[in-house]
Amino acid sequence: MKNTWISAMADSFILASLIVVLLCACGGKTTNEPASAPKEEEVGEPEPANEAPLPESMTTLQQSEKVYAWVDRLNIRDAANLNGKQVASVTEQEALEFTGEKSDNTETIVLRGVAYDEPWLKVKTKDGKEGWVYGGAVKREGETKGNDPISEERFFFPHFGRFDLSTWERISFNDEIGIEMETTTTIYKKNGRTLEISQTEVGEYSYSHNYKLTENDGSILKTRDFTFVADPELVISEVVNVYTSNPPVKYYRSQQMKKHFMQLNERPVMANGAWMEGVADQ
Repeated sequence: MKNTWISAMADSFILASLIVVLLCACGGKTTNEPASAPKEEEVGEPEPANEAPLPESMTTLQQSEKVYAWVDRLNIRDAANLNGKQVASVTEQEALEFTGEKSDNTETIVLRGVAYDEPWLKVKTKDGKEGWVYGGAVKREGETKGNDPISEERFFFPHFGRFDLSTWERISFNDEIGIEMETTTTIYKKNGRTLEISQTEVGEYSYSHNYKLTENDGSILKTRDFTFVADPELVISEVVNVYTSNPPVKYYRSQQMKKHFMQLNERPVMANGAWMEGVADQ
């Protein structure tokens, strides 16, 4: 009887040991815990905007003040314009000393999809080279200025979100051409969500980029509308509606332009200015 009891205990011990081994091989969890949530970009989750204070105009820069490039490999030129010959190229880490000399007028130049209206600045590098840099391409020490590069596939628009469309499936493409207007609409899908992008050209009068992010059930999460209108005034407008907040919120801003979009080095895709806040469009 004793031997039978000992044998039963041994069998129980062996069974328990096997269970422990199996649990360890599975990560030691005995409950069906949900998988960790995917990263925000992987599901196209809108990312909040960086609400840093707007940088101060370079027209107020003082002599001997230090500035730093925020664009890749900033060129220093021998003249205060884009046609000036390159005399040096600097990285974001290198300090430039402002000599106190600036161009008499400001110039509108688009950098990474944003239009700046700044003067040219004469600066000196750490090894003593002097030349001109565009004021919109540099910032003061500790100042937040500029944005990430924007492309057709990868972009971050404040309040709307950060997206990498190379990871999305393009499910449709449509091009509508009218007498004076052409609209191209592309629809992408990922993890149940849909992103619709429409780009409209109205000759020399205006162009617009419209974005709509919807959930699997068809509910609208966010929209973004960017427009450059050339008539009657040269104005850029940017509006983002956020329907995921309670209550829904609208963020909007505008920028008065001095040049027609056909006169710029490239087309703006974001406005440059402070955001206003209001009630989301219905």
